[in-house]
Amino acid sequence: MPSPVLLAVVPSHGSFLGGTAAALRGTNFAEDSVVRFGGSLVQPRYTEFADSHCINVATPAGNPGDVDVTVESNGV
Repeated sequence: MPSPVLLAVVPSHGSFLGGTAAALRGTNFAEDSVVRFGGSLVQPRYTEFADSHCINVATPAGNPGDVDVTVESNGV
């Protein structure tokens, strides 16, 4: 299976306290996809696979500022 490709996070900002509802848009997402914001894992209970192009999450708490967002499936 091809690696997931993250194209956008909507909204592009949220509270550093976490809990912001966000939609991740891209391609090759899978039901077992794992999402991280700045290295902080989004717990599975806060991750909803919509389809291969969208995952809905509640963001984890973190430090203020920009963070890298990653999506992994099958360890890739």
